[in-house]
Amino acid sequence: MRIPPQLFQSVALACGLVASASLPLPALAKPASLITSYSLDYYNGANPTGTLVVGDDGNYYGTTTSGGAYNLGTVYRLTPEGKLTTLHSFSGSKDGFNPKGRLLKASDGNFYGTTMSGGIAGQGTLFRITPQGQLKILYTFTSQSDGGLPNGGLIQARDGYIYGTTSFGGANFGGTIFRLLPGESLTTIYAFGFNDGTNPASGLTETRDGKLYGTTASSGPSGGGSVFRLDGPGSLVPLYFFNSFSSGGGSSPQAALIEGSDGNLYGTTFSGGVAGFTGTAFRITPDGNLTMLHSFSGFEGSSPQAELFEADDGNFYGTTSGGGLLNGGTIFQLKPTGELTTLNSFDYFNNPQSGSSPAGGLIGSAQQLMGTTQSGGTYSRGTIFRFNVPTLSPCSPGALNVGQTQGNLRPTDCRSPIEGPQYFADRYTFTGTAGQQLNAVLSSSSNIDRLYLIDPNGQIVQGGANQIPSFGGSYFLLPISGTYTFEVSTSQANVRGSYLLTLTTAAGCTVTPLTIPQTVNGSLSTIDCQSSLISGSYEDRYTFEGTAGQQIEIDLSSTAFDSYLGLLSPSGSLIVTDDDGGGNLNSRIVYTLTESGTYTIEATALSFGATGPYTLSITQP
Repeated sequence: MRIPPQLFQSVALACGLVASASLPLPALAKPASLITSYSLDYYNGANPTGTLVVGDDGNYYGTTTSGGAYNLGTVYRLTPEGKLTTLHSFSGSKDGFNPKGRLLKASDGNFYGTTMSGGIAGQGTLFRITPQGQLKILYTFTSQSDGGLPNGGLIQARDGYIYGTTSFGGANFGGTIFRLLPGESLTTIYAFGFNDGTNPASGLTETRDGKLYGTTASSGPSGGGSVFRLDGPGSLVPLYFFNSFSSGGGSSPQAALIEGSDGNLYGTTFSGGVAGFTGTAFRITPDGNLTMLHSFSGFEGSSPQAELFEADDGNFYGTTSGGGLLNGGTIFQLKPTGELTTLNSFDYFNNPQSGSSPAGGLIGSAQQLMGTTQSGGTYSRGTIFRFNVPTLSPCSPGALNVGQTQGNLRPTDCRSPIEGPQYFADRYTFTGTAGQQLNAVLSSSSNIDRLYLIDPNGQIVQGGANQIPSFGGSYFLLPISGTYTFEVSTSQANVRGSYLLTLTTAAGCTVTPLTIPQTVNGSLSTIDCQSSLISGSYEDRYTFEGTAGQQIEIDLSSTAFDSYLGLLSPSGSLIVTDDDGGGNLNSRIVYTLTESGTYTIEATALSFGATGPYTLSITQP
């Protein structure tokens, strides 16, 4: 769907005492990249978290979680010309409050949605609202056998039923799946228990073959939630369990799945990933074979909460609620291969009109996207925005050698795939070997202060700010052999100027082989190699032979420092990290190996420069 070009330059739930506000706004010429928005305020709603929906009349419909006449949330309509109308203000005990999920445009021409709270029992409601704003409560949840606190959106399946989830309650206290036909009563068709995963935070997805899929945000054997298929009332098949104890594959999915044009399902996790807590994007086949496409680094964004959107160019677009330059969230493009490009970092401090912390998904096309932010804006109540997707030319990297490289950022340079299209970037390639250690120092008088190292698989190994000489630069320990990429960029838009990049090498880590089971006593000292996991820390490395399907447990304990563990695959990619999984300040990784070969353990400290004795053990639980 292409957003009409005459749509508002910036749209608000504008301040006033009336429910409708007309905002005559000029058409927006499409530059290379532009965020346009207008701040929401209290009176016509605030803090939207759901994805916008296009009605049969061509208008846009959505909800806000607060604001309105009673500050309990609203349903609104927005015309392509920029006229915003508050259709309903929620009042609390009668009709509910705090609507969070995406509205459903049903076959009868009406919209259906839920509130997470309120109603007679205080556990949320299910409502129908006409495009003209006539709202009717269809069901009030009790958090008994019917469940309560519905958080996700609704869908209407091919069988005509409207399906949804509740995040709590039900026979097993883990949430429910319900359905109803328009005009009929609600029926609970499944109650989540611990072994299924619990607390679904999103709605269901129907695929082209008529199957229903969804996610849970917690529980399951590994504690990180699940992906499931619903085969019918009372019949649910868990397809994949996320592991909250081992961060590599992600955990706690908050967003609904989408079916890609290739027939696979795509989604995100709110936490987990290589960085441990920033989330992932994944692909899963209908029979449950999951592939992590990308692990968010924090620099590219973190904590995605919204469903992905597949555009007409075959790429996926989405938002993260945190991370980016100033932790205000991002808009990103994800290719089916897993290559991610940050298209925009929300910067509330320097550009408050753009908002921050988007929790809803995107609609539109590969040229224009539309969405909401739940905070930021002039009134700090969130925004509705339109984003013109830039056409980005790929960076052409130069070769980087040990020594000093003088460079310049210019307007003719490529735009940073990590920082976003407002930021110039230079890229360099360097051929390295596994275990090799590098020290890189970036110095500049022009606010050129960002340096990233990207491994041969396209994942950010390390990087960010504070690469200037007074901080000693950054130590990088190469996890695998191959061609690495350094990116030089800046934290300020359109900055240009000269810089000096100094690269030196040091001895790599000594590797100690282990057998399963085995316990060793070691010590971190200043003669150890620099950690590739924690900047400024020392580390020891160990290897072991593993087989696909084998479950291992690695424990690192110390009374001298806060321990931190990493596990590398046979190809050298970082797949799992852990900080305090062993209790107190001790680390523990429990992981099922996905392939046979030689794995590497990184034992380090979370604290800068920490040294002292430790005990490391590897067992097969």
